[in-house]
Amino acid sequence: MKKLIALLLVFVFALSFTATAFAATEIETASASLAEKGILAGDENGDLKLSNELNRAELAVILTRLTFAHSEGGLDDWERTGKAYFGDLKTRTNTFTDVPDWAMPFVEFCFVQGLMFGVADGRFDAQSKVSPKMAATVMLRFCGVAETDWSYSTSVEKATTLGLAPDAGMDGATILRGTMAVLIARSTAFAAEHNHAPSEPTPTLTPDEMRALLLEKINAERTQQGASALTVLPILADCAQAKAQDFLDNDYFDHDSPRYGAAVDMIFSYVPDALLAGEVLAGRARDAAEAYDALYASAAHQTLMMKPDYTHIGIGITKCDGVGYYWVVQFVQLEK
Repeated sequence: MKKLIALLLVFVFALSFTATAFAATEIETASASLAEKGILAGDENGDLKLSNELNRAELAVILTRLTFAHSEGGLDDWERTGKAYFGDLKTRTNTFTDVPDWAMPFVEFCFVQGLMFGVADGRFDAQSKVSPKMAATVMLRFCGVAETDWSYSTSVEKATTLGLAPDAGMDGATILRGTMAVLIARSTAFAAEHNHAPSEPTPTLTPDEMRALLLEKINAERTQQGASALTVLPILADCAQAKAQDFLDNDYFDHDSPRYGAAVDMIFSYVPDALLAGEVLAGRARDAAEAYDALYASAAHQTLMMKPDYTHIGIGITKCDGVGYYWVVQFVQLEK
């Protein structure tokens, strides 16, 4: 009997060892792949610290690298322009007060992309440890899984149902780096298999480049409809930018400003010799194409933008407190 019990114990131990080895293999495979792609980084000795917990700032770094790695330009785009763009104080969207300087570009990117948000009182809680629910939430968002039948509290269950959650490591208070690597690997495989393209990073264009693109689209449509192309009037551009900034300063989105009054009155105060003035607005559009589509979807906006009497244009852009930008497009007619 003792021999039988001993044999059973050996058999049980062997099964346990095999299961552990299989789990470790998935962690090692996933983490090695992420490290090779530059998504998961180790210390100076190359140690990926797979048994360490992950904090929110580190998660923002991983998510940013992961998103850019799946974009057309790859991680080179982040190093060339992305890091500087999302680290620019002038165009920052978030108002977090507890993010270290080195992490701010990554946090800003994740905030703009809608992958991560703050906790309370203007804090991002950068050093807080990542929980399995938090990890599952951001990966479901990364995969584009609509938040219709799941929420933060049920994110692990949803990730498990979809086969994203690892078989172990999702039931504690925090998640380890190795477990996160498996969650990422399964999530990206799921996205590819179900044609859920990972979220493309927001274009890293300057505000001037975005203004130029929107103007190009408006003028192309005006030309097609037989109206003359519009010319940028610097003072009107200043007016439109002041209006866009006013949206942030006074927390509103409307043609009538608590600071400048009615849109037409504001425009005439900047351009007193204008014969005619008009304004169209687009909110939370992420780029020039999305702003144009939003404007053109309105018949009233179409009529105003295509009005043949207008000769000049000014465009203002300011980041929303969230995803996208406020777009202010103003028009005037000057004597020719």
